[in-house]
Amino acid sequence: MSISIIANELAELYSGQIDLENKEQTNLQLEKLIDDYKGLIGLVESDPNIIQRLGTVSLGAEPNRLDVAYPKVSPQELKAAQQAILKKMSSRNDVSRVPELISRFTRPLTRWCMFFAGAGLIIVAFTCFSRTKK
Repeated sequence: MSISIIANELAELYSGQIDLENKEQTNLQLEKLIDDYKGLIGLVESDPNIIQRLGTVSLGAEPNRLDVAYPKVSPQELKAAQQAILKKMSSRNDVSRVPELISRFTRPLTRWCMFFAGAGLIIVAFTCFSRTKK
C-alpha cells in the first residue's frame, strides 16, 4: 500500500539521479575541453609557427609548402567520420532509465490496485490474525 502512495516520488527520485549523472558527464566533458584548449593555447604561445599549421588543418587552406604531401579528404568521408563520432558520443550518453517496476507503479490504475490490495491485506491480517478475546 505504501508503494502506491510514494510511487511518484520514487519515479522523481530516479529521474533526478539520472539528470544528475547526465550533468556530471557534461561537466567532465567540459573540463576535458578546457584542459585541451589550455594545452593548445600553451602550444601556440610556445611555438608561433603552429598557427600556420593549424590554419591549414582547421580552415582547409591550401598549404604553401611544396615539399610536404597533404592528404585530400572528400566531403563524404568527412560526413561518415562525423556520423561515427556522433554515434559513439550518443552511445556513451546512454544512462540507466527509471526501473520498469517503478514506472509501472506510477500508472493510475496500478496505483489504485496496489492501494486496495494493500488495504485488503491489512483487513485480512487484522481479522484473521488478531488476538482472540478471552
